[in-house]
Amino acid sequence: MQYTNKEELNVKLLHYLKLSNKGDKQAFTTFAEKISKRVLSISLKIVTDKMHAEDVLNTVLLKVWQNTDKILKLKNPIGYINTIAYNASIDIKRKKAELPLFENIAHPAIDRELKMDTQEALSRLDNQEREIVLYQVHAGYSFQKIAGLLGLTKKAVYLRYQKAIKKLKEYL
Repeated sequence: MQYTNKEELNVKLLHYLKLSNKGDKQAFTTFAEKISKRVLSISLKIVTDKMHAEDVLNTVLLKVWQNTDKILKLKNPIGYINTIAYNASIDIKRKKAELPLFENIAHPAIDRELKMDTQEALSRLDNQEREIVLYQVHAGYSFQKIAGLLGLTKKAVYLRYQKAIKKLKEYL
């Protein structure tokens, strides 16, 4: 269903969120259907990959679910949703574009074996552990920022980081 203006869309979205907040599970599904095309459109312009665009949609829906009370106080929820979609898309694009961890080693001939050993050790971590380590070590992100990107608590990120570092030390 196409809406004639942004105000009408905002009213409908707030209506579905209010129903969802009162326990109507179908209302959130309807809400998701109403925003999915818009979110995918925003995301595809940035990440150019349908799989990653769908990841953005999932991120948006999770953040909306987690922040429903906050969104219900807004007059322009679609603007908030668009911003989440844009930021999540940029994060994914940045993540895709990041250089491998050891690409800029000063003496490649001497350090080739260390580089291969390190990459092998990283490959033995599970995906989330590897992401946390690379975000923290390579990108320099704080545990708080990583927590926001992965939808975890800061403490959970820290504990998984410590566990991953311990595994890396064992492998190396």
